[in-house]
Amino acid sequence: MQEEEKKKLEEKKTLLKSKLEAEVFFRDHIYEMLELAGSLKEAGIPVEVEYIKVREELLPFLQTIINNKARKFDAAHFCLQPEIHFQLELEKRFPSVNAFRYVPDLPVFEAFDDEGLNIKDKLPDEFLIQGENVFIFYTNFSVVLRTGFSEFVNNIPLFTGLPYDFCMVNAGFTRLLVRTLEGDWHLYTDKK
Repeated sequence: MQEEEKKKLEEKKTLLKSKLEAEVFFRDHIYEMLELAGSLKEAGIPVEVEYIKVREELLPFLQTIINNKARKFDAAHFCLQPEIHFQLELEKRFPSVNAFRYVPDLPVFEAFDDEGLNIKDKLPDEFLIQGENVFIFYTNFSVVLRTGFSEFVNNIPLFTGLPYDFCMVNAGFTRLLVRTLEGDWHLYTDKK
């Protein structure tokens, strides 16, 4: 009997540890992006949560946490998965030159100010991809948002307001815009 109780206590301890890890993960890697997405929606900007990268053992806990703490969203509609192939492909195509953060080996685009306030008028014509969806994410968060390119360009200060490394990329990886912590903007356009 004592061995059975010991086993139950160990299972309970493991469950509690996973639940606490999920709380910390939500706070550190998800919450700010869901708040950003909620604020964008409230401002009338169409934005959806495309993916949330989570460790598999945290999935059941995170669905509950999201439903309880991010009331503007229903976790059942999210694609919670252990890997985001989209981000892996981005890192494969545009590797980082920084071991600690995502900084692609692309030239700095000098035409933008730090907040991107003048981005709409400064983007080169070949970068414009009207009518196409783009993916928005901060590299230290697990959430990837999806919106239209026009909505992104017209509201870039709202999308880029958090003080972290920021990325915008289209589905075909033919357009990439990155803002680093230092305020440098990197731009890639496949001119084909």
